[in-house]
Amino acid sequence: MSCRKIFGLLAAVLVASALSGYLVWRYVVLFPPLSFQPAPGSGIVEGSFELTIRKPLNPKTLVRYAIPLNPENGRPLPSASTMVFYAPYNGEAARLRQGLVSWHRDFALQQGYSAFSLSIEANTVITADPARYYIYPESGWAALVFRIQKHIAAEFGLELRPLIVIGESSGGSMAQQMAVTFPERIRVAAWNGGSRYAPFSGSSDIRMLALNIWGCPGLERTADMVEEGIEKGFNIRHVVTPPAWNETGRFDQHSTWELSHRLIAAFVLQSPEFERLMSSLPPVDFTEKMMVSFPAPKDASKHVIFLGNQGKNDLFLKNLMWDAFHRQVAASAVRCADTPEETAARIQLLLASNPFPELPIVVFATEAIAEPATGISVQVIHEADGWQAALHALAGKPHSGAN
Repeated sequence: MSCRKIFGLLAAVLVASALSGYLVWRYVVLFPPLSFQPAPGSGIVEGSFELTIRKPLNPKTLVRYAIPLNPENGRPLPSASTMVFYAPYNGEAARLRQGLVSWHRDFALQQGYSAFSLSIEANTVITADPARYYIYPESGWAALVFRIQKHIAAEFGLELRPLIVIGESSGGSMAQQMAVTFPERIRVAAWNGGSRYAPFSGSSDIRMLALNIWGCPGLERTADMVEEGIEKGFNIRHVVTPPAWNETGRFDQHSTWELSHRLIAAFVLQSPEFERLMSSLPPVDFTEKMMVSFPAPKDASKHVIFLGNQGKNDLFLKNLMWDAFHRQVAASAVRCADTPEETAARIQLLLASNPFPELPIVVFATEAIAEPATGISVQVIHEADGWQAALHALAGKPHSGAN
């Protein structure tokens, strides 16, 4: 063989080796062994491991997991093969590096299911790029999640079962995308606050729950997505819940809170608690009605009637009634009519069927209106002018936050 041919073969081998090495470096994710020694008396084992993945904004990711154990022998429970993956929201990476969130750990501690999640760095620049933004199957993150599930199952001797996916905000979008794209690998998907959804196709018996806080920016898109899913025969349910106070003293119209967590957990577990929680929720469509009353809270001291014009202050009115309910005040709403006389007639109609006859009545208007001649004084409270203080004073409780 000539020297030229030998050098040619060597060059080809070197190029192939270099290319192979690059492909391994670029695309192969190496999973570490997970050290685990059975320890009788333990109810859970928690751990983490880092993966080099070389994805946009994410050269590495940290995986957090919790596995339920049989305290008698320290080995994973049979139910540990049922795994819950939490799809994080955009901006949650730092929090997840500190450990699993308590209500995710509860799936392992209280229900005997394994739970895991991972850190994902993201921004708002790449959100419309399916190849780069993590919520989309095209980005490869969902495939990585399934590989992580398989690795954890193999390391702990668990059966590989369809996954339960829960999520918040953009993580909710990821949960829906995974359920629609990989129906054979998903058992249940439940989330709060998603907005970027995949179209439904084919058929599936996956149970899905989409939650929104009223006032959530993604509520209409979620409602449209659920309507499409139902029309195509998918088992999906949409629930709109009231908000919770955030750290600034305002209602958070997007983020999950304790009620959201309990609804998601009860839905996943198919617990009767889900319908009990549903029956306790205030009606979400009450602003479409001429008049409506919330159920009276226990030990209510007063009955407040809120007046507001149709459509203009719907969200404000909902928040007022929800705040009143939490201040142990019975709350009703009456839609203002075209004239003060017609509005007065509506108030009298509500009072004629007074749902809380034993309680003194106070009337608040959400905007300046001509006072109806009802014999009841009307106080005006504006969204920007101390409305919380007014309600808290009405309830006999101090004002504790900003408007």
